[in-house]
Amino acid sequence: MVSIFLKKFGYDCYTTENTIDESESCGKSDIDLRPFIPRQTQMSPDLFGWKSRQQTSCYGASIELLKYGGIKNGGKLGKKIELKNSYGFNDYSNVIQTAIEQNNSIIILDDGTKKAIEYLDQELEKGNPILVGVRHTYKKIKKTKGFKYEQNHDKSTDHFVIIVGRGYENEKRYFLFYEVGTSYSDKGQHDDNRLYINDNWSITGIPL
Repeated sequence: MVSIFLKKFGYDCYTTENTIDESESCGKSDIDLRPFIPRQTQMSPDLFGWKSRQQTSCYGASIELLKYGGIKNGGKLGKKIELKNSYGFNDYSNVIQTAIEQNNSIIILDDGTKKAIEYLDQELEKGNPILVGVRHTYKKIKKTKGFKYEQNHDKSTDHFVIIVGRGYENEKRYFLFYEVGTSYSDKGQHDDNRLYINDNWSITGIPL
């Protein structure tokens, strides 16, 4: 489950009923930045040290990928918005939230998803990779000194990947991503690493 997009922007491919028009690719041509951006894994002792640290370095590896794509200051949350939102956490100026886990369920934020799709399209058309926070494991929590807490500010994100392309297949649009959480190069940049835009405005996918 895609939960946040770090950075933001715009797009318009909706029907008059404000739903996704899946009859065509919305006039969006396929884009693949993989030939131009080297893959990076978080399983790198040279960059991240011991294996225990590598296992929690998906964000660091994703930042390296942004740099490979020419974005030297990407991945920043931006300015913290002091007033908490209705879900009990602070928004940030450079974040687009598309879903939130709350009360044992996933809440899809339609407006956030539309903004995220728009941003992804515009950045890909500029040749830029995009950092995305995803929900890898439902209700994943970290234990420390007897306490349990979520690892990221939105209490939903538990992994980061990099969007490097887009396409259209079986009447669905999708975004290609680099999976940094594997040491296998072929799996990390596989054609099947896709996040699909679904009818209910969720964006979901599973790495190879």
